[in-house]
Amino acid sequence: VAPMLDNPDLQNVPISQMPDFVRPLMRKEAFMAVTKDLPPGTTRQIFESQGILSLLVLPIFIQGKFRGFVGFDDCTQERRWSPDELGLLRSLSAKLGIFIKKE
Repeated sequence: VAPMLDNPDLQNVPISQMPDFVRPLMRKEAFMAVTKDLPPGTTRQIFESQGILSLLVLPIFIQGKFRGFVGFDDCTQERRWSPDELGLLRSLSAKLGIFIKKE
């Protein structure tokens, strides 16, 4: 799968265009989805354009403020993230927030 970090079509997408993606993150919740199950709209379109079949995104909060997110996707199969995977990745995102705060 080709990386999409430098794809200009995916840079600076306004948050207002992806409320279904942002809403859980702002509530300190994970965003988990199988792309084909998402409602039609920008969020689904962006993930489909990258060949993402399923994903898990976790927010990073620093001193109570949303500062970003870390995401994991699967471009080879549709998957449901297990509770153990979710727990491990939540721990990772929390540790990233702590690390960033110390910088």
